[in-house]
Parts: sequence; structure tokens; C-alpha cells
Amino acid sequence: MRSGFRKALWFLGLWAAGVLSLAVVGLVIRAMVL
Repeated sequence: MRSGFRKALWFLGLWAAGVLSLAVVGLVIRAMVL
């Protein structure tokens, strides 16, 4: 594997984790508001 491929995988993993965490926070806030 090339270093660029691993870097791309790391970037995709961090992006996915950020999106999931944002979705969870949004759901928690919505649950608290309702």
C-alpha cells in the first residue's frame, strides 16, 4: 500500500467519525428539546 492511500483512509475515517458524532449530538439535542 502507498502512504497516500493510508492517508486517504485516515481522512475518510476521521470524516465519518465527525459526521456520526455530529448526528448523535443533533439527535440528543432534539430529544432534550422535545
